[in-house]
Amino acid sequence: MINSLNEISTLDNALLRASNQENKGVTFIKSDQVEKFVTYKEIWKSARKLLSALRMRGLEEGNELIFQIEDAEVFVYTFWACIIGRIIAVPITVENNNEHKFKMLNICKYLEHPFLATDDPDKIQRLKEFDVELKYGYMGSTTLKIPV
Repeated sequence: MINSLNEISTLDNALLRASNQENKGVTFIKSDQVEKFVTYKEIWKSARKLLSALRMRGLEEGNELIFQIEDAEVFVYTFWACIIGRIIAVPITVENNNEHKFKMLNICKYLEHPFLATDDPDKIQRLKEFDVELKYGYMGSTTLKIPV
């Protein structure tokens, strides 16, 4: 049990501490009929595995990772991977309208070297086409499909 906030100095330490609790975790609602319980230990392992995959694709500490992920479980793994790897997490709401695409491109404009990750590879192509249509050129950032 944590006696004070001083025992946890960073979020990654808090996540590591949570991963030691084998019977606690998160329940993901997959559909009306399906729930999936994942322990913090399993989330930690999956996030570390995802972090390794992100590192192999070129992400380093301090890089920005914009992610649009619809699946809540994959979202959690991605967020934890960013925290553990000291990658700047930039989660974006999943939408497909032009206003949202414009917002995404404007975010890219203000980041130094953003990577983009999604669980929908078609979304990347649609965003690149929108970028070309507007002649912005912001989608020079590295795009990744989140390995699940």
